[in-house]
Amino acid sequence: MKRKTTGAWVVIAGCMLAGLAGFARAAALQEQTSKPVRPGSHHVLPEDFRAPNVEPNAVILAHWKLHVPAAQRYYHRPNSQSPTWRGWIAAFPTNCAGTGTFSCIVTTNNITELNFQYGFRGYVDPCPVEGGAGGAGGPPSEPKPLPPWLVDGKTTNTYFVLPSYTNVCLNGQITFWARNEANWAVPSTWTTTPAGLTPLTPTSGVASVTYSATEPGHYTVRGVSDWNPSLTDSAGVDAVSSQILEPKGLPIFPLDAIGSDIFRANPYCFKWQYVHVINERVPYHATQPIEGLVKPIPPAAYNWSVSEGKLEDAVNSKPTYVPDGPIPNAKNMVDLSLRPLGAILHCEKTRQLEVYRDHLERDYQNFGKGIPCGAGGESSVSADWKFERYDKVIRMPHSWNCFGSVWHAYDGTKGGYVSNGIPQEGFAAQKYDDPIPWEKALKGIKRGDIVSFYTYYPDTNKERMQHAHTCLGSSEQMYGANNRPEFRLWWRQDSTGKGYWWSGTSWEWWVVSSKDYYEKLNASHKKYMEDFFGEPYEGQLINRIRVHRRKQP
Repeated sequence: MKRKTTGAWVVIAGCMLAGLAGFARAAALQEQTSKPVRPGSHHVLPEDFRAPNVEPNAVILAHWKLHVPAAQRYYHRPNSQSPTWRGWIAAFPTNCAGTGTFSCIVTTNNITELNFQYGFRGYVDPCPVEGGAGGAGGPPSEPKPLPPWLVDGKTTNTYFVLPSYTNVCLNGQITFWARNEANWAVPSTWTTTPAGLTPLTPTSGVASVTYSATEPGHYTVRGVSDWNPSLTDSAGVDAVSSQILEPKGLPIFPLDAIGSDIFRANPYCFKWQYVHVINERVPYHATQPIEGLVKPIPPAAYNWSVSEGKLEDAVNSKPTYVPDGPIPNAKNMVDLSLRPLGAILHCEKTRQLEVYRDHLERDYQNFGKGIPCGAGGESSVSADWKFERYDKVIRMPHSWNCFGSVWHAYDGTKGGYVSNGIPQEGFAAQKYDDPIPWEKALKGIKRGDIVSFYTYYPDTNKERMQHAHTCLGSSEQMYGANNRPEFRLWWRQDSTGKGYWWSGTSWEWWVVSSKDYYEKLNASHKKYMEDFFGEPYEGQLINRIRVHRRKQP
């Protein structure tokens, strides 16, 4: 409450009277007085104070507290202009001394005129003396009236729907309020055009309404005052939709076709997986899809950003991500964001991208160790295989062999199956024949270096490449498809349920040292042949290797 330095102290509060249907609100009453406030708690009834404007059908609660000198007392009654009044509640000493509290409830129900004024008048009089006029404790015969307490009622001619303009994310909620110029809530009836906003609250007889946006677009929300239907106002709202269509990203959503998750051709990886641009060799990032959809434009627009690396065409629906920046030790998680409303976070959508230090790291984390990569024999190229990644089962359309995996670990090309051959350009190769000087041959071998295995035929001076694998970081960590050194008779069903018999190695992704592969493969091959033919095997085994070391740039 306000306290004016030129008037008496009056406490007046407004509230809604529960159970009185049709009443608009409680009006907060403010004093307007000309009599000075005395020091301490000595206060007198103000000569005049006025309530603010109230609407028709309002409920008013007036409450005040005052001190009357012992020589006077106060009593009250509504004057002839009073509206319906629901009784004064007085708590005041009957002996004309002390401090008391007065309350009243006044209702302006059934008032339909736009402007009205009512007053309540108080009376003050010297306290009667014993045996005097009016009797002890009774009112004097000629009380002195005070100016009335006035209540002004007025229907305002200004009506607002707030906020006048806003936006909401698709499936989000937005609330509108009806107010008048005094900032009072106005019961109203609400409509929207076009369809697409779903009301979550009643739309008639309420001062506010909440909607949910089910379709993107421009909408108009209109309110009509229930007090005065000639008063109406409207507000605009844009329901903004933002989607990242590609890549689906992490976590992976359930999809009907795995082709939406993984490239079914080179580079045979998930669409959110990138190789650092320095080690990319073939610029696959230029064809890896990033695509968004925002509506309506305007106010929505394409505002893409990434937490690491850079985006080209970041204000278009299909930007290109360039995975540069610091080379990760293994991989970095990169946040991809689409903000349809500029720099603010409203309606933002995000995905995660993975940037690997090289193709070898990406293949190792996708395929791991111990899973089959196809089946041998004549059907090897068409034998499907599967692996689990991101809690999904992924089917690959054909087998991957050792040479194909070496190529893929190098630059992501060749499709995973190569009949013969490994990368040569950019490597310096050194040949070693049996018996292999392993310590010398593999000294200082580094990540990305390749070791290839051959059967050399001295009679013809020809050789046949039998196997190859790639160094993960040391001579004990050589990785590739069909890399488990065990030669025997195998049976396997592919991911389509077809079965295959073949003799040879296991067709599994494996990590092994070059020395172990060489020795174990020869031993198991020799044993298999001797068991099969029942006599000592004198044929050619692996007897030559080459170490292909990456040249420094």
